Amino acid sequence: MELRFPLILDGATGTELQKRGYTGDVSAEQWTLSHPEAIRAIQRDYVAAGSQVLYTPTFGGNAVKLAEHGVTADVADCNRRLAALSREAAAGKALLAGDLAPTGLFLSPLGNAAFEDLVDAYARQVAGLEEAGVDLYVIETMMTLSDARAAVLAVRAVTDKPIFVTFTCDQNGRSISGTDVTAALTVLQGMGIDAFGLNCSAGPEQMLPQLRRLREYARVPLIAKPNAGMPIIENGETVYRCTGEEFTALVPEFLAAGVAVFGWKFFRRAGRQAGYRFNEALAAEKRRARRRKTADDAKSVTLTVPGDYYALLKIAPGSPAVGETIKSLDIRAKTGASVVAVRRGADLFRNPGASWCFEPDDEARVIGDPDQLAALRRMFDVPQPDGTKG
Repeated sequence: MELRFPLILDGATGTELQKRGYTGDVSAEQWTLSHPEAIRAIQRDYVAAGSQVLYTPTFGGNAVKLAEHGVTADVADCNRRLAALSREAAAGKALLAGDLAPTGLFLSPLGNAAFEDLVDAYARQVAGLEEAGVDLYVIETMMTLSDARAAVLAVRAVTDKPIFVTFTCDQNGRSISGTDVTAALTVLQGMGIDAFGLNCSAGPEQMLPQLRRLREYARVPLIAKPNAGMPIIENGETVYRCTGEEFTALVPEFLAAGVAVFGWKFFRRAGRQAGYRFNEALAAEKRRARRRKTADDAKSVTLTVPGDYYALLKIAPGSPAVGETIKSLDIRAKTGASVVAVRRGADLFRNPGASWCFEPDDEARVIGDPDQLAALRRMFDVPQPDGTKG
């Protein structure tokens, strides 16, 4: 299945269920099955506000969590029925993501769980979600790499559908188990996940520094699903102060940090107009990016480094390491050298102070003044923009 980015996820489920009478006496999953109209209404509102992906209400639907509430025999069926409610709410207007969340178990030395038990707990849940026909899977609010790995393996055992993974971390980028989110990203993208990011953790502004850290190592799109700011207690109730407008204002910074999948706790509460504004902010930033690319195309030339030349990309110390465009490229022959600026894909950039050698036949998109470009076209036998030879 091909996903088109940017994607907008839904928002909070648990707090919305509480507003409709859920008290925690039974699992949220059991309560939802007894009050199906509650989740339908919540998720229909998310779709109306602009959500393109709905999470199934199966956060606590793995075998371990359901067993804590006395559900042991019908794990797959429970998840299948819950996913069916979300499918009704989506009504063909949003994708359905099978939601997997922490088991709460820890491997040694933090606990005594066996890794195989974690995989089995998720496998029983995935069986029901797969039967319900979910479009993708989201493994969310992860706190341990063992849970995340087990969930990925359980999904991959039965399907090649897209997998998103999000961790929750502190301001230093570490989960409650001590895992650095950059380490989690490295391991999980090596396992073939399709997107990685953070959820809950903090408000949008507080989440940005960790997303910028992740960008340096990411080979997959990043996900941001923050809380609506840090929670505060007012009159005995948990309150979130960050508004939709504040999150929308940060869209350019999130996109610059590599985020391509967005979700927000306050999405439904902010309402349709906030959803429209958020979508328009994304669209406006995409338009600006296209204009920047068009402007660059007008003053650039793409060339292939021939066999008797070599090119060395130099990254200046202090420059951002990934995705930036102001670098220098030395194109050297045996008898001389020419220095110009170059744009390359982010995957070819390395840490500041490092260098990258292009092999013969590599492509380089070179930016320079008209005289430089004309000389380069002649040197490398590249046609002019009008199709004539230099």
